[in-house]
Amino acid sequence: GILLLAALGFAFRNGREVLLSVAAVALGLLLLLAVMSVAGWEWNLMNLLALPLMLGTGIDYGIHMQLALR
Repeated sequence: GILLLAALGFAFRNGREVLLSVAAVALGLLLLLAVMSVAGWEWNLMNLLALPLMLGTGIDYGIHMQLALR
């Protein structure tokens, strides 16, 4: 988590934009947990392996979208 915040801070150099990117990823994680709860899915090895990939792509897309909107 600290490494992700450092990377976001380096990319944006603005606390508001870092917070916006973290909020977008947090919302995605909350939606994932909600869908898993409603669908009755449980955590397994494949889910745990895909979680860092999802976090990385969420951060990456957040950076690209915010820089494009500038």
